[in-house]
Amino acid sequence: MSAAGDEPLFPEEFLRRVERLALVVARRRGAGERTARGRGGRVEFADHRAYAAGDDPRFIDWHLYGRAGLLFTKEYSIEDQGEAAVVIDSSASMGPKLRPALRLAAALAVAGLARGDRVRVGVARDGGLRTGRVLSGEGKRGEVLASLASLEGRAGGRTDLDASLRTLAPLPGPGRGLVVLISDLLAEHDGRRTLAARREDRAVLHLLSPEDRGPPALGPVRLVSEEDGELDVYVGPQEAERLARECERWCGEIRASLVRAGALYVTVPSERPTEEVFLGLLRREGLLA
Repeated sequence: MSAAGDEPLFPEEFLRRVERLALVVARRRGAGERTARGRGGRVEFADHRAYAAGDDPRFIDWHLYGRAGLLFTKEYSIEDQGEAAVVIDSSASMGPKLRPALRLAAALAVAGLARGDRVRVGVARDGGLRTGRVLSGEGKRGEVLASLASLEGRAGGRTDLDASLRTLAPLPGPGRGLVVLISDLLAEHDGRRTLAARREDRAVLHLLSPEDRGPPALGPVRLVSEEDGELDVYVGPQEAERLARECERWCGEIRASLVRAGALYVTVPSERPTEEVFLGLLRREGLLA
């Protein structure tokens, strides 16, 4: 789904690049397993489930099929397998920032599936949180991308990220569970309080447009917020510089509070290529390494 005249949300070249990055992640840990502090994952049989189209035939229980004529696959649990929840703010203030947010969420989800983690994607709006089912395995990549593509152009409503995140079910504890919030944080209830109280590893990707970081000197303008209404202001050179400083101060305050809570904080310019942001997270921030 994409606006008329726009490139697809996940063009083939984008997907190829993400796949290559996902392979980097998989090779770091070994495809199909997750390690924790250098310990190897131990694969153990967990249960049977009915075979479904697209399942890997290597996991069909052929002995059961031979005995009873039933086509079931074996499911395995992986010791130290991780689980990641990627939460996207889809409120009205995200507007044109929703597309880069969806691309970034796709890159994170695809990489998580590639390294053998369980992945779920949630959409926050109006204090609620709509989450998809927990997915595991690279074969679920298409389902993740289709789910994210269905959200394009659907930013709307107000923001209460604290209320939204309170409804997110607990994940495994530190080292095995990761909550990633992608948002412009343009709300009083920006999720920091709730994130600070959670047990999992946490990361906030603060998505900011050029206008968020400091508008140019435009003279008399009307600022329009989809969530807070309209405001007539004058933006000259001094005002533009002051607004840019205020944004830096605001981001610094957010960073300090999240670091105190043990969370990772990364500012992400919305115009920056997703692949560049994603690779930077891998190399510098250790989010998925």
